[in-house]
Amino acid sequence: LTAGHCLTAGRGERPFAAADITFRPARTPGFPRPNAVRGAVIAVHPIWGFGVGPKGLRVAFDLGVLKLAEKVPIDVAKPLGFADLPQVQERVLIAGYGGGRGEVARQRRCQVIEANHAVVGLGCPVDFGESGSPIMRLQKGLPVILGVLSNKGIIDGQPVGFGPVTQTGVD
Repeated sequence: LTAGHCLTAGRGERPFAAADITFRPARTPGFPRPNAVRGAVIAVHPIWGFGVGPKGLRVAFDLGVLKLAEKVPIDVAKPLGFADLPQVQERVLIAGYGGGRGEVARQRRCQVIEANHAVVGLGCPVDFGESGSPIMRLQKGLPVILGVLSNKGIIDGQPVGFGPVTQTGVD
């Protein structure tokens, strides 16, 4: 799971060829780097893929999935579940690789400043290259995914990040 724009050359553009994308699991300090895995199939949310609608609304559809050509061993990367909608004032977790940090993710907590059935707004700085990073909460001691980072900005002088949520809360 990632941001749709990470899998395309731009809004309204076709996705990259899946075989041209390589997934490199994060390196755990003190352990050898896991083997990279090539992509097999890409899917981008159709509303994002067509590039329709006002830019602010498209963030809610900036989702994409890269299916891998082979399984990543469970001891290298454990699958994560999905969480219910984030709540305003909740502190969530972000793990991103942007800003030139290379192989080890920058993990931090951010406060939810806005949340609805489509988008979450976070009151923290987001670096270029962090798009597609998971937005998570701890649930029963395990991380679960709330959404992914898509965009960044500044509101009233405060750096903020935005991303689509993975659960809509709509029945």
